[in-house]
Amino acid sequence: MKAAPVLVLCNHCTRPSCVRVCPTAATWKREKDGLVMMDMHRCIGCRYCIAACPYGARSFNWRDPRPYIKKDENGELPSNYPTRSKGVVEKCSFCEERVRFGRMPACVEAANRVPGGEGALTFGDLSKPDSEVRKILREKRTICRRISLGTGPNVYYIV
Repeated sequence: MKAAPVLVLCNHCTRPSCVRVCPTAATWKREKDGLVMMDMHRCIGCRYCIAACPYGARSFNWRDPRPYIKKDENGELPSNYPTRSKGVVEKCSFCEERVRFGRMPACVEAANRVPGGEGALTFGDLSKPDSEVRKILREKRTICRRISLGTGPNVYYIV
């Protein structure tokens, strides 16, 4: 069997190791929805969270990422997304800044726009038994990565 690419994103673990090692509490688990969040302005760039994450889901900004972010029609950075900077760690937040307004994460929206890509990525509330994501988990064979580590990953892959 040929190797296939696998998305490397934050698994928003039930027991996230990255939260336990962060010396500044820049990474925390949000109680209301279980998302593992990060305050990039509080991050001191120690990279303990990178070492602790068993999923390779964090990256360190060796250079300023802002020149690579698409600017609006006025040449400004989008104000609805936190400004990232050089010397800090970042990770997938499931586009929390979009989700809070009822929108899907950008990756889900983009995947569904690709011809034939509809349903390639699904996002939803695992705590609701009647949600679309729970329906998929009941009907399809799925796996989580590295469950034996005890972090409780909340990202599933259909196999």
